[in-house]
Amino acid sequence: MKFKQMTWFVIFTFCCAIVGPLLMPTTASAAGTSDIVAELNNLYQYIDENDKTYLQQTRAGIGNLTEDDWNTILGPTVITSQVSTAFGSEETAKAALKAFLTDFSAIYYSTDPTTLGTTIDTFRETHRATFQTLFGTDVTVDSLFTLLSNARSQIPNSIQAGDIDDLAFGTNDALVTKMPVIMKRALAAAITEPFIGKLSAIGWSTDMLIDTKTVIAGLIGQGNNAELALAKAAVRSETKLPIGAPTTFAVNDIIPNTILIMGKDATQYVEWQSSNPSVVEVTTDAQTSNYILTAKGPGTATLTAFRDVDPDNPAEASDWIFKYDVTVDGSAVVTPPSSGG
Repeated sequence: MKFKQMTWFVIFTFCCAIVGPLLMPTTASAAGTSDIVAELNNLYQYIDENDKTYLQQTRAGIGNLTEDDWNTILGPTVITSQVSTAFGSEETAKAALKAFLTDFSAIYYSTDPTTLGTTIDTFRETHRATFQTLFGTDVTVDSLFTLLSNARSQIPNSIQAGDIDDLAFGTNDALVTKMPVIMKRALAAAITEPFIGKLSAIGWSTDMLIDTKTVIAGLIGQGNNAELALAKAAVRSETKLPIGAPTTFAVNDIIPNTILIMGKDATQYVEWQSSNPSVVEVTTDAQTSNYILTAKGPGTATLTAFRDVDPDNPAEASDWIFKYDVTVDGSAVVTPPSSGG
């Protein structure tokens, strides 16, 4: 039986909205610029053209923040007495962190792969002093990137039984509210040297880091559209057919519709559509509601999987998570005329 939403799919999607395009290989070593650029470029190719406007608007939005907005972002939980002391004054600390968060958001919501390497290197050099002031010389921008990557790997272990209802069956608003809670657990589990002790020394915590990201997204975002656009792109980049899955079929074949997201079988949780029903017909089983893909006639069709939704509320065009082409060989099935009577 299919569910309207699938728990782990939603978990991955909304966690990616928090960690976002700073997805890197899960590794204990610090990620260099080339690694980050490769991962981000991989992600960018999966951003739907219809969603890029949301990212561009959100990226521009940080330049429109007012002083009141920045006072909300850089409140006493961020500009602690320890942070003010480290920078020499509260105003100096605010200026440094405002610049850091502005440039970080420009990377986070970027859709331009051509200048990405230069942008990241500039960010690293520009804010090296800020990092050293806050954490000392043994913590770098690469250390932050690696921490975020390790937090990603802790997400599956950070889900508790009480989270399931919101994650599996809740509204998007409920999911957006729940996911920072899970991300806080993941980040707390991922934190290692050199960050251990560094945050508490300046009055910070992993919870504060996630809360600050959430506040910024709320002030500059276009609803949840930009966060969802990045999340969907991340899901697409992790979606594949099983190894050895065929893409050529004969007329009357039932086409396997198994797809894997992060190595997990997502078959019963997605909605399928065919670009050419005369080549591949999509129907549903009357008892289970599972999708059936049938080769109907010769030609090529693009099969597209969407996050499963209520049949009365079909998926939007930009909600696809996987596309691939199949070829059908042979002759179309001709239904004999009725003999009449």
